[in-house]
Amino acid sequence: MELVVQALGAVGVIASFLFLARQTRELATQTKISNEASLAELAVSGIERLHQVEQLIVERPWLHAYFYENKACPRSRRRRGEVLTIARMLADTLDYGLMTAQKLRGRDAWYSWSSFSTHMENSPVLRQLVRENPSWWPSLSHHWALAKKR
Repeated sequence: MELVVQALGAVGVIASFLFLARQTRELATQTKISNEASLAELAVSGIERLHQVEQLIVERPWLHAYFYENKACPRSRRRRGEVLTIARMLADTLDYGLMTAQKLRGRDAWYSWSSFSTHMENSPVLRQLVRENPSWWPSLSHHWALAKKR
């Protein structure tokens, strides 16, 4: 009888270990899914930020030239203030996009943010703002410095 109890105990221990192994595997799977979802949220957040800035440009079509047509910053105090505010918002967005895209390296999101950020250096307003304050947008200023070396 004692042998039967020991055998049942051993079976119970083995079953517990097998169950623990299955739980560990399931936890690893859930963690991977959760991490992927978090990365997707980061990417979506960056795109939403960009769309908000682009919406401001759509609502004020005259701004387009300062960011996409190489037009220098206006001299008029009022217009200059508006352009610089949008430029700071855009720099924030690009910096955020590059920073989060670093976590997505090897995926399309990284290449999109990298390419778009490099293109945006063509804006004299944005370029000057970031060069004057590189510590405000470290990912963006670093990205532009690396792009020049290529």
